[in-house]
Amino acid sequence: EIGRTNMGRSRSVAYHQYPACGVAAGYNSTRHSCNYVEASEFDYMGYSIRTRHWRYTVWYRWDGLNLVADWEGDYADELYDHSGDDSSDLGKWEQDNL
Repeated sequence: EIGRTNMGRSRSVAYHQYPACGVAAGYNSTRHSCNYVEASEFDYMGYSIRTRHWRYTVWYRWDGLNLVADWEGDYADELYDHSGDDSSDLGKWEQDNL
């Protein structure tokens, strides 16, 4: 189970969106460098879906003028296998991008 709805039923997926700034270091290591950065200054926006066994993220260039992702442009993606993940060591499960 990933989360609970307000009715108490289990959800099987979770969705997340987060920016990347200073992408020279790589997508997975840039999340915190966007703290206190205006949205117009983001470099990329990541959109993730997480199930019990997988996390998939796709990164799109960020249009800082219009504050939207460039859905038609280049992108990068990540896929991580979380089979066996008990949430005790995130770094263990996100080392090999499949």
